[in-house]
Amino acid sequence: MEKIKLFEKVYLKAIKFLILLISSFGKKQSLLNNLLVWLNIQQGKNAPIDNEMEVKFVSKFLEKNKDNLLIDVGGFEGKYTDELLKYFPESHITIFEPSYEKYLFLTNKFQNNPKVKIENFATSNFSGNAKLYSNNTSDTLATLNRRKDKNRGREFLLEEEIEVIRLSDYWKKVLKNKNIDLLKLDIEGTEIKVIEDIKNNLDKIHLIQFEFGEANIGSRTFFKDFWDIFNENNFLVYRYTHKNFLIEIKEYTEYDEFFRYTNYIAINQNFKNINI
Repeated sequence: MEKIKLFEKVYLKAIKFLILLISSFGKKQSLLNNLLVWLNIQQGKNAPIDNEMEVKFVSKFLEKNKDNLLIDVGGFEGKYTDELLKYFPESHITIFEPSYEKYLFLTNKFQNNPKVKIENFATSNFSGNAKLYSNNTSDTLATLNRRKDKNRGREFLLEEEIEVIRLSDYWKKVLKNKNIDLLKLDIEGTEIKVIEDIKNNLDKIHLIQFEFGEANIGSRTFFKDFWDIFNENNFLVYRYTHKNFLIEIKEYTEYDEFFRYTNYIAINQNFKNINI
């Protein structure tokens, strides 16, 4: 770990020098922008990370042969759950998927696995009815917060009436307040509302994996909202990278407000197995 930290310091100093060198030439701003994009990716910001890589990081902190309780909020077609089953075959998994079409797909997909439960709800900090907005029927960016990304050809014009529940209510009534080993949140900008809803019981959750990026512009939330809650509740926060190591966010700065999709994991220090 010390070698990695030393490498990062030398690496960042070299990059900073290169940036200063390039920025002195006004006509090379496009090159500078490309360099900044590349540097951000090396820090895990908008890095190309897939479901397998995400779960591989999670596997560093959970016992593989234990009956873990794993919650996949925003299951879509179950690819994340597929990876969970590979690493944690003895675990029980609950998937929340608000789209009825995807709910039917998941129900059929996991019908022969009694350890996987599918719930046709969205989760937030309220219970009731709402609309799910998407660009098409196979859209992975379906959201409760309608937004327009015209520069990317996304206007979220499709609407679907769905049911929303508070995760805290489900946890109490259905899960009987059991400890949650992993809570994975991929719900296009609504992640912070779920975390706020359950913040009084965060001591019962081992790991929380969440995304932060473009969708948080639409929901008007900031990385600081996440940081404050996790910092106050004794969690360590790490950013995923595509280089098979995690980068700890030791203190908040405005540079963390990076609105391109980035994956994070928050680790409860009260649980054992803190081994980065």
